[in-house]
Parts: sequence; C-alpha cells; structure tokens
Amino acid sequence: MRRHRIEQGDSVVRLAEQYGFAPDTIWNHPDNAELKALRKDMNVLAPGDMLAVPDLRLREEACATGRRHVFRRRGVPTVFRAQLYDRGEARRNEPYELEVDGRLYTGQTDDEGKIEVYLPNGARRGRLVVNRGEVDAEVRFGHMDPITEIAGVQKRLANLGFEVGAIDGVMHARLSAALRAFQTLVGLAPTAELDDETRAALADCHDLPDKLEELAERAAKAIGGG
Repeated sequence: MRRHRIEQGDSVVRLAEQYGFAPDTIWNHPDNAELKALRKDMNVLAPGDMLAVPDLRLREEACATGRRHVFRRRGVPTVFRAQLYDRGEARRNEPYELEVDGRLYTGQTDDEGKIEVYLPNGARRGRLVVNRGEVDAEVRFGHMDPITEIAGVQKRLANLGFEVGAIDGVMHARLSAALRAFQTLVGLAPTAELDDETRAALADCHDLPDKLEELAERAAKAIGGG
C-alpha cells in the first residue's frame, strides 16, 4: 500500500490510470473511506489530501497457445463538459475549438449551449475558443477544489461569471461581494456567509444544467431590470 499526496490537478481517474487500476478500485478501498466521506467526489480533491493506492496483484489468464488473443483494459475517459451563456441566453449552435495538449477538438454547441468532449485521462490544460474568438478561455482539468474550501467557492463563482478577484483561498472584499450577488440571485439572504445552504446552492448551480439555466434566467432579468 502506498500513500499518494494529492497535488493541484490530480484526480482519482487520472491516478488510477497512472497506477494501473480502475478508478473505483482505488476510491472504494477501505483505506480511503475517510477521504471518500470528506470529499464525496473522486475527481474533486484538495491539495494535501492523502489517497491510499493498493499494490498491484498479478492476475493470470488461461489461454490456448498458438492462437491470437485480445485483452481489453478497463478505463474511464475524462469528459469535458461546459454550458455557455451570454447575458442569460444560451450560446446555441456556435462553432468551437478546444485545443488540449496539442490536440484540436472541434464542433459546435448544442441547442442548450453545451459542449461535451471526451479527452485522455492525462489531459492537463487547454484553450477553448468559441465563435471565432468571442469566447477565448484557458481550461485547467482537475483543478476544481472541493466546495468545502474557499478556493473551491471562488472557482465555482468565477465559472458562473461572478467577479471574485484573486482565487487565493482567502475571504476578501471582492469574494464577499460576489457571494452577496449570488445569494441575491438564488433567493438567499445576502449575508456573504459561507453557510451550508449557500454552498449547496452554489454546487447545484455549478454542476446541474437545470439549476444553471435557472440562474442564467434570473441574471438576465436582473440585467434587464425585469
């Protein structure tokens, strides 16, 4: 058994490929029960977390000699998903280019402004360009921090379009202002407090398409004065 200290950008899916396991084999190991209870999501870990990685065991397969045999390796690809809005309106059917580690993926957003691309598990960073440069953004894979961490809150708010200032894991004035704006939009008291209700609403809006669409509609009304 080895202990892997999580660094920024690590995920169980990526590490499972590195160590030769299926992701669930590592994540569901009894020695990771405490970490699993703390983090919930195997791909949203915090730098400094300790992940238990079991030793590989030799497996034997009986097969006839003099014949050709095919063995399939189980693996889970990385999926990049994004949903794009402009002032509350989904960016529908717009061409995009996603360059990841020197490889180019092209397509167009769907009717809800969504992008979904399967990537190698080793993907680290990329660049997303939508509609010939109207959107031009750097993308870092595996860099989302748990929502229990201030940095995780900052990154989710920034992804949703709120101005949070420096993403530094510190509660400062610009982050407080962003929190109040978010709380107001979702119908919570604008206290700028990171309570459980605020974290849950932020997680839903960031990760669930229906909640994101609802948030975008509210933002559009706020901008339009409706």
